[in-house]
Amino acid sequence: MLILSADVGEGHDSAARALAVELESLDAEVTVRDGLAALGRLLQRVIRDGSRVQFERYPWTFGPVYALLMHVAPVRWAAERVLYWIGARGLLRAIVHERPDVVVSTYPGLTSVLGRLRRRGKLEVPIASAILDLTSFPFWTNRGVDQHFVMHAPSVALVERLVGAGGVCCVRPVVDRAFLEPLERLEARSALHLPERGPVVVVAGGGWGIGDIEGAVPVALGLDEATVVAVAGRNDALRERLELVHAGNPRVRVLGFTDAMSDLLAAADALVHPGGGVTALEALARGCATVIYAPPPGHWRANARAMGRLGIAEVARGRAELSDALERALSGGPGERTEGREVSSAAALVCSLAPRVRRIPRWRLAAGRAFATLALALVLAAGALSSDETYSVAAARFEKLRPVRELPVRAPLVGVVVQAPADDAAALGRRLARAGARVTFADRSLDSASIATLRRLGDEVVPELRPTKLSRWVSTRALLRREARALGLPRRFFYLAPPRGATLGQYALARSAGGSPVVGSRSVQAGAPSGGPPLHRGEIVVVRIDSARDAVGLERLLGALRRRGLSPAPLGRLASEAPTRSTPSAAPGPPPRPRGVATAPGD
Repeated sequence: MLILSADVGEGHDSAARALAVELESLDAEVTVRDGLAALGRLLQRVIRDGSRVQFERYPWTFGPVYALLMHVAPVRWAAERVLYWIGARGLLRAIVHERPDVVVSTYPGLTSVLGRLRRRGKLEVPIASAILDLTSFPFWTNRGVDQHFVMHAPSVALVERLVGAGGVCCVRPVVDRAFLEPLERLEARSALHLPERGPVVVVAGGGWGIGDIEGAVPVALGLDEATVVAVAGRNDALRERLELVHAGNPRVRVLGFTDAMSDLLAAADALVHPGGGVTALEALARGCATVIYAPPPGHWRANARAMGRLGIAEVARGRAELSDALERALSGGPGERTEGREVSSAAALVCSLAPRVRRIPRWRLAAGRAFATLALALVLAAGALSSDETYSVAAARFEKLRPVRELPVRAPLVGVVVQAPADDAAALGRRLARAGARVTFADRSLDSASIATLRRLGDEVVPELRPTKLSRWVSTRALLRREARALGLPRRFFYLAPPRGATLGQYALARSAGGSPVVGSRSVQAGAPSGGPPLHRGEIVVVRIDSARDAVGLERLLGALRRRGLSPAPLGRLASEAPTRSTPSAAPGPPPRPRGVATAPGD
């Protein structure tokens, strides 16, 4: 028999040791291994060390994490598969090395990986899982596990809904046999040198000493003649603080990690614990009343609510409630012991465990892998198409993806694209016409009257593509085709692209719509001081105008071009002067368009 546990707290290891002793008493050969170590160093650090850091510094984070994993199925699905992908190989290697007849898990993370190995046919031996909680069953169960063991009869129906009929059995609590052996209270107190009279309250926080132990001790001392035993576990800092605060108080005894919990619970009238778990099972086996006090967020609180509903424990959220809960627990007298209530032990069922799980057909596994590969490819493709960085890399490698910045023309022409407010575009076109200049206007929500005016004046109008959200770039093709039809453009046309921020998906869809991107060799603000090297023939400059008063700056720029012997021209005029083979996206096109209609290179 191979028992896989995890040193996350003390409960999982304690249950593993108890089950091993019981199996050995049935002449079984048993090996207990740390399953987290078998999963690999990365998962061991994340699960074990990460949980410890959460306990000590950020306990509030357990609530949101638990809610996501329990109530958001895709999150739980992803977490379980990541756990399997990272740890399955190491865990399987450890199992093969031991060559067991049966594998038993006492930790839910291991159960998940084992179940998937079993269902995929990579693990032939049967698997059992010991469920140590009263809730969070989606974590503890897996359809690939042959048998689940629960310690409370009401849990059977809940687990069967998840794993199917026949996959769960109620057994005696998986605790050390010492907790099941009769021990008189006075005898236990005498062995531990505790007072024979008065109530004895054990305040414990598991192997890591979690919870508000420091707050629970003074509340328990408020009971008449009560003696309090505070168990700090392996939390040495907590133990030292308790010893310092209660030094010299004969009614308080402070312990670190102890192997005497069986005697302590036999001697105690009540146990105060933050989370239940195996310690609560041990108290139930001993007949010691249990009070769950200030459980941390997450499955601890869910477990506490379940214990309260079943009447197994009192639940106190604060110190005031703790005092009342302790009084109720002590007034109830000794609790009912669990011995003899269940006919079977987990060890006996493990020894007779028969395979129950059916392997997933190979075709389903192949289909699942194909679907996962396709989904991953789609996600990566969507990410690539939604990134402006991806476009920059692709454009640097593939010439056809590069936007137009200049055209090789022999005529002394410079392409001028104007970005102007929609309300000022027509007036600006008339002003430029009086100066004998023809340019291209970028469509920034121009109305039909403004477009008609600009065309009548000999200017061109092209669509403008702007950066968009990740989820909106898919509409680029429809948007550009709609604008091209509204502007009366040919099948292939220019459009003004953003200098940065656009995605590869936008450019690809725009190209499929017949658009050729233009960004210009430089962009200038009409009202700002000019700078940089002078323009030369064939270059395209994008001029941004924010208001009508910036028109003077545009006229000054056009005047500077004329002094250098250059003329401003619309994009269509510039493209008509460029050799067809040298222009990006060039292709033989239809006859020349009417004046004022922009054409793409080669059209």
